Amino acid sequence: SNLAAIQRQLQAYLLAKNANFGSHPLEDLIVSTPTVPASTRARIYKEAYQSRLLEALSNNFPCLQRYIG
Repeated sequence: SNLAAIQRQLQAYLLAKNANFGSHPLEDLIVSTPTVPASTRARIYKEAYQSRLLEALSNNFPCLQRYIG
């Protein structure tokens, strides 16, 4: 389905180490505004997602967090 394809694209973008948004298929799905372009919005979401994952891991596995820093 279309939703499944969008979810796969978003997951690939979020998990990519050096995602180049300018050539990414999500570019057409994220709305740009005059003050915040789509590439910035995608980067903000990606960084927030990664931060939440790290926070959840450190809360649930404090020994692991201390071990890997």
